[in-house]
Amino acid sequence: TKSALSEQTTPRALLIDDLYGGVSGITLADQDLDDGQLGGTITWTPPTDTVTIVEYNVYFAKSTAGAGKSQHGAAVPLHTNALALAADFEPGSFTHIVVYSNSSDAGQTTPSYVVLSDTDASVSSVHFTDYDLDKGELW
Repeated sequence: TKSALSEQTTPRALLIDDLYGGVSGITLADQDLDDGQLGGTITWTPPTDTVTIVEYNVYFAKSTAGAGKSQHGAAVPLHTNALALAADFEPGSFTHIVVYSNSSDAGQTTPSYVVLSDTDASVSSVHFTDYDLDKGELW
């Protein structure tokens, strides 16, 4: 502090602890094998220190910063690190999944994210030879 006479010669110190509450390891194991569609379970690893966190919000977004985000499902409570995504979900212009941690006082402003990856599988060149000589029956 400073008075009209002089400045304090022995200042006080205060340790500032900047808590980071972001999740890591976000994954979506896409089990919907149709091209352009997603389905499966979104999972993440919680932050090391969860003392202030009460829930997570999961969104589909158009950037790593959460631009154009659309929330998927309701808020996920602490200690639940997964959210189901029903099959046949079409992401459209969404390119990322973003997860925000929330405390009882405020929400995280910079999300954790993962780039969407669509797994598709199709069969081609399928051939079947019918050895049954009866009409209308296959063998």
